[in-house]
Amino acid sequence: MLNRARDAVVDTTTTSKRFFFGDTTSTTTTKNLIQWANDAITNANESNHDSPPTVDPNTNNNTANHISIAIANYFLARAAPSFVKSSLSDDADRMVKVGRSVVDLVELFGGDG
Repeated sequence: MLNRARDAVVDTTTTSKRFFFGDTTSTTTTKNLIQWANDAITNANESNHDSPPTVDPNTNNNTANHISIAIANYFLARAAPSFVKSSLSDDADRMVKVGRSVVDLVELFGGDG
């Protein structure tokens, strides 16, 4: 997924290309995705700023994973609202991975949009 996201961002920086699931995107859309990712990271960090560093490191019941899940929820609410409404978003492990991928996207392509 991260490779597809990276390729989509790289491809759309100069011209319109096909993006996830066959949608057409543009440089503006790519910048929106990066901005949404930045917003998701900021919102998740702000909403978890008073959390203890670790609750249970062996499960999803720990602050790092709670933040990753929050990032995924904030990002997907804008980028793929139908996914958030589906049963697929109930899987905490999946949402942790999505949240971490969003952070990786920002780290790879600059957090300043």
